Amino acid sequence: MPYCFLDYRPARDGQSPSPDCPEGIGFVLLADLPGVPWGLFETGADDAWSPQNPVREELAALIESGKRYPPALALARQEVKEVFGDHGPSHAEFARAYGAALRNHLSRQHESPYVLAPALKDQVGDLIRGEWYWVLQISGSPPTATWVSDDFHVFNNKITDFDLTVQQLKRLGYSG
Repeated sequence: MPYCFLDYRPARDGQSPSPDCPEGIGFVLLADLPGVPWGLFETGADDAWSPQNPVREELAALIESGKRYPPALALARQEVKEVFGDHGPSHAEFARAYGAALRNHLSRQHESPYVLAPALKDQVGDLIRGEWYWVLQISGSPPTATWVSDDFHVFNNKITDFDLTVQQLKRLGYSG
């Protein structure tokens, strides 16, 4: 599947904006910035269409690696938002920052306390009971679990939404 930058089409009748690609082409948003009219996407293959702004091979390889370790993709997505704030970067600037963040999280995965845990409830669009998700940390009072969705977003849910062992809770820094 190609990775590329795609412009957003204007939203229609209360729908969220979608990438400017042909009907029937599947896509996953990997990262974008508020107020920027484009995003970084993974798109489905189609012999009749190829994206105009593909990413370089090095970034594509990092994204492929990140798919094997979803926390890296989710955290890189968050990091680029912090890096650019209100500044609208070029595709090249965005690719450099996103790639650096991905490389950093992939290289530090052996130090990370993240754990895989099964969900104990369903949450429409994000969480499926019985499926396993990366939990990044437990924090707050009442305690919340910070976790990674299938589409590489970071969410917070009640700690009771996941089946976490005492050992996993300790690893995540929870002592309560």
